[in-house]
Amino acid sequence: YFVFDFDINGLEGFDNDLSGYDDENDILYQYDKTGLYAGFSPISRSTNYETCLTKDFKIDNEKINLSNTLYDKPGEILSALQIEFKTLEPDQSFQTALIISGASSKEELIENIKEGKNNAIKFLSQVNRSVKSEQRNKQEEAFLKLNLKKSVDCKD
Repeated sequence: YFVFDFDINGLEGFDNDLSGYDDENDILYQYDKTGLYAGFSPISRSTNYETCLTKDFKIDNEKINLSNTLYDKPGEILSALQIEFKTLEPDQSFQTALIISGASSKEELIENIKEGKNNAIKFLSQVNRSVKSEQRNKQEEAFLKLNLKKSVDCKD
């Protein structure tokens, strides 16, 4: 799941956001009456989407999938995309990229995200090599060991 609550125009306008979904480009977005837009999209096509009031968002064992619905009134909106992956076996990995943008119009937002997706696809293999590099994994092992140590004189 990718979940965002953009609060368009900050605290001045957090409770009057609207939402939309561009199916062609798989972009979920929020906007308000001032014409400001914020949205996101992964390079892997999402399986489901949903916007709702933040207080009503719920994912659990009984509701695993998003509803493919948009909240149709202004409000404190939360936006979520879901990607259903196959089951990964030990030592398998899956990598995707998420593009987030803001814009002064829906058209500008869509163009920004499309450009971001094209750029992300170009560099994804380089990121994957970096993530799997021996040097990075040695550093990660050291961080894990540090995190497992208990602090002296601290209460649990």
